Amino acid sequence: MLLIDGYNLIFAHPRAPDVSRPGALEKARDRLLRLLSEHRAWKSIRITVVFDGRLEPPEDLPRARREYGIDIAFSPKGITADTVIVDTVAKAEHPKSFRIVSSDRAIVTAVRKLGASTTPALEFWGEIETRRAKRQKEVEEEVDPRSHGLTQSETEAWLREFGYDEAGNPVEDE
Repeated sequence: MLLIDGYNLIFAHPRAPDVSRPGALEKARDRLLRLLSEHRAWKSIRITVVFDGRLEPPEDLPRARREYGIDIAFSPKGITADTVIVDTVAKAEHPKSFRIVSSDRAIVTAVRKLGASTTPALEFWGEIETRRAKRQKEVEEEVDPRSHGLTQSETEAWLREFGYDEAGNPVEDE
């Protein structure tokens, strides 16, 4: 189970968004969720992202929902995402099954004491970027068999089928 400190991950990115612009935080969340959805597909794991509800929980959205195959939660008013993450691990039957993505020292210290593993946010971005680059290379290397044409023997067989010799000259009927 991957449990992610959402805003911590967003703002750890080397090209973190300027959230002073209207709608920028929502766009950053959506981009993160789409990237995590790709990651989930590659890794076949369950992902939950927790965002601080005080930073802009959209009024028209529930505090907990599922989007792009990812569980999303906004912390309740007066409670930080940090608290939600630590409490989730503390209440879990198998805390060691959790991998927490955050660079927040308090979260990392608390969940490690509970037995969960941790990954710093910047390191996790590296994993995502590496996997995306690898996938891009795989896509570029995928070869469409139709793009290579026919083998020499296949070409000759088709030429004969349509009445031509190997040089492409018409063959006279006997």
